[in-house]
Amino acid sequence: MPDRPYRILLPVTKSTATVPVLEIASSLIRSHGGEVVALGVVKVPVERPYSYGTMRAYRSRRLIKRLTESDQAKEIAIRSVVKVGREVAPEIVKAAKEQDCDLLVLGWDMASERRHLGGKLSELIKEADRDIAIIKPGQVRKRHNVLVPMRAGVHSTLALDIAGAICKQFGAKLTVMHIFDSEDELGQGMADRQPEPISPIGDGEHPETISVSSDDVAATILEEGDRFDFIILGASIRSSGRQGLGDIPKFVARKSRSTVIIVNSRQPDPIPTPPKSACCPTDKYHRTYQVEVWATAQR
Repeated sequence: MPDRPYRILLPVTKSTATVPVLEIASSLIRSHGGEVVALGVVKVPVERPYSYGTMRAYRSRRLIKRLTESDQAKEIAIRSVVKVGREVAPEIVKAAKEQDCDLLVLGWDMASERRHLGGKLSELIKEADRDIAIIKPGQVRKRHNVLVPMRAGVHSTLALDIAGAICKQFGAKLTVMHIFDSEDELGQGMADRQPEPISPIGDGEHPETISVSSDDVAATILEEGDRFDFIILGASIRSSGRQGLGDIPKFVARKSRSTVIIVNSRQPDPIPTPPKSACCPTDKYHRTYQVEVWATAQR
């Protein structure tokens, strides 16, 4: 955590800055302190002068003003920035660096990605050099429980951090699901083993842990996630790469009725390697140990 206040950049459009997106950004600010920077980007076609964007910039400021005066923005620090440019994605990247933001929060659906980002979401993820949370609001607005699938990835701490903030804000129950290859005998053994209890989040309940073996990770997350209000998973749940959104997160976001949050961490996971006795040596990213270290830090 930097010495300065924690800072979230929230690009604002009518379709992306929805109530669920602002609620999640607000829960993180309440957890960490700091502020939200609400960003409006006005796109001006190359054949037009920048003055063409004057009226659109005014509308963008009005939209941000309504957002900052909403119930979800109460009791948090939030300020606005409006930029004018030829393309939206580069302006978001530029603003994230100029504002020195820790986290970029993007409301997302397939239509808004094409309309507002020109289909350049993966490019934005690679160039932003910031932690990113991409939020697809669910069809049902409940806040009772949160699922975090974990499968040998580098984004686990960011996923757990966001999950913890949501749980604290709404009193939701956290479940961590470890997914192992069904064809891996050692992984199957880990899935069959009774999971270790995890320390409670702050003064709240102990998170639940479940272990499953699967040869179809996307289908397993979708099936298990159907009974959860939030699903939070890494952008590259199958690998340690950071090259945009993987097929599994996109599939889950498109198909799930839950609110899906896809996270991309700019840094390697900061949780230390556990002692040899702490986990199965085949569990490459020491998932159980990761969760325990994170949960203990929340107390």
